Amino acid sequence: MLNSLSFAVTDQPFLVQQIRWENRKKKQNVIIDGVPFIKKSSKATLDCLDCRVKEPMPSKRQLRVQSRKGQKKGHPYDSRYKSHKFGKAGLRYKVCICIRTGDIVWVNGGYPAGRNPDINIYKKKLQSMLEPGELLEADNGYGGQEQIRKKENYVSRVDRRAKARALARHEHVNGLLKNYGVLRQMFRHDLKFHSTCFAACAAQVQMSFDCGETPWQCKY
Repeated sequence: MLNSLSFAVTDQPFLVQQIRWENRKKKQNVIIDGVPFIKKSSKATLDCLDCRVKEPMPSKRQLRVQSRKGQKKGHPYDSRYKSHKFGKAGLRYKVCICIRTGDIVWVNGGYPAGRNPDINIYKKKLQSMLEPGELLEADNGYGGQEQIRKKENYVSRVDRRAKARALARHEHVNGLLKNYGVLRQMFRHDLKFHSTCFAACAAQVQMSFDCGETPWQCKY
């Protein structure tokens, strides 16, 4: 678990500045390894991360519904928090990573995983932040969104490989976040502190990138 210092330092300005949405525009017109990077409409990858939390007590209305369905045995559960990834209570976070640099450029959460599918969080928080014509690379959980390029949206074999490499790197960064016990293990404290812990972990991972421990680069 993160110690008590991590709860306090996330309010400091220097940590808040580690993750900036504007950083997705880095290296838009440069040459790396002799390959010119052409400015593209997709600047970041988007994915969700669910973290386990202690099962919250359901509302009185939900208890009545569960009682009518005969679900009286065991600990009562709140379906609003049930994550489809592990079938138990969780909080959902959205993470954006710059395609060119691998930097974490945006995090948002934590929302009860059961009542907040990926597309709803995207519409409420991220859609309005995109510039006209700007796209995001993501998985298949955003059907019907014009500014989301799904896995099957590619124009060539090279484009498909580049997309797969960028999305695989995003999963790697998610794994770096889950290296922290506070995000990997069940969170048993007050849920209002969980987003603070997530922000602290994301800022520390980004600081490690700034110090040279960057994930692999993508020629996209």
